Amino acid sequence: MAEGNNNKQNPDTSDEGLYDFMVPLCPGPYVTIQVGDKGAKYKVSRPLLSRHSSYFRAMFDSCFKEGNEQAVTMHKIRGVVTERSLLMLLQ
Repeated sequence: MAEGNNNKQNPDTSDEGLYDFMVPLCPGPYVTIQVGDKGAKYKVSRPLLSRHSSYFRAMFDSCFKEGNEQAVTMHKIRGVVTERSLLMLLQ
């Protein structure tokens, strides 16, 4: 999980606060997603991610490098692949 608010009763309204609140509610196993080489690493429920994204399902449920490592570092693409866009997807 990204570092953020540990108060599970009243999550803060920031993107990361909502992420920290919701992730424990999702079943594992988990995969790790990072945007950019220096970005935060997010642990995400693989079944939940795969159910809602054919892109991530193909990536993690295969014999690709990401499927074997259960982790991916995505390259930033201005306006398309950003940490904020990942957090929006995870909401």
